[in-house]
Amino acid sequence: MGHCLWLYLWFLVVPILSCSATTYTHGIPNLVQVRSDVWRSGQPTTLEQWKYLYDVLGIRHSIKLDFDSEGTDDFARPIGIEVLPVGIQPMTGSDGIIPAVVGIVERPAQDRIAELRRIIEVIRHTNGASGGWLVHCKNGHDRTGLAIGFIRVLADGWTKKKAYDEMLSRGFHLELIGLVREWRNFEVSHE
Repeated sequence: MGHCLWLYLWFLVVPILSCSATTYTHGIPNLVQVRSDVWRSGQPTTLEQWKYLYDVLGIRHSIKLDFDSEGTDDFARPIGIEVLPVGIQPMTGSDGIIPAVVGIVERPAQDRIAELRRIIEVIRHTNGASGGWLVHCKNGHDRTGLAIGFIRVLADGWTKKKAYDEMLSRGFHLELIGLVREWRNFEVSHE
């Protein structure tokens, strides 16, 4: 019974706490430049939005963190943006409400995190020489916040605390326990 009560409370509390303000730039949700060669956002949805990212902002790479069913980067490819799918999805493969909640509280699949860290090494070494990078998920708050936190620490030399504070200020939700656990277990050799 305690497990069911926890799930009931989860469904009541998470929707209330999960509201983060969304801003739009050229129709793109939560678009923010975080360093000279990296931008973060929610999912761009139109060809015009992708052209803006390419033509005006110089984006040449898209790190797609959202589920395949949450949006597509298909408009990016024909205009020359390299799409790197690193979908951070729940680790469960089952359908249904209970597995979806379990997926929220589990840590992301570690092969996806390893791939993300590999890409961050490329960002760190190229330092903008290969064009700009867009890091996005559906809304640009949580999975994107985690990835940008990794970039801040691994590529920019920030402390985990400073990166975490930025994650929170950009709408990262503490109730997404799996992402919080991933951040807490994130090890950095230079800290």
